[in-house]
Amino acid sequence: MPKEKKGTTSKPKSAKNDSYIICPVSEEKIWISNVTLADMKKAARTGECPHNNKKKVLVRIPSKAERLKRYEESARALEAKEEAALPTYGGRSWKVTVTIKDPKSG
Repeated sequence: MPKEKKGTTSKPKSAKNDSYIICPVSEEKIWISNVTLADMKKAARTGECPHNNKKKVLVRIPSKAERLKRYEESARALEAKEEAALPTYGGRSWKVTVTIKDPKSG
């Protein structure tokens, strides 16, 4: 193992797509990967997934602020989808509220 110079830190090699879980329903591998802000911006700009499209990937967002933004966007999208799926009640539509919390923030 090579010695490092004093005062420097070595960054761990990227652990992209090196771990996975098995889906209990389909028994497929679901890869777990970190996604960076740069990855998300590139995907929004190009419309392409930053990961191998042949693999199913569950992404981890290390930035708390970015993660909270994505939770809010996801909650609004789920609300709209669920409201559209529910039949009207006496001519009135339903109002659905979705709350997504970060388990790390309590």
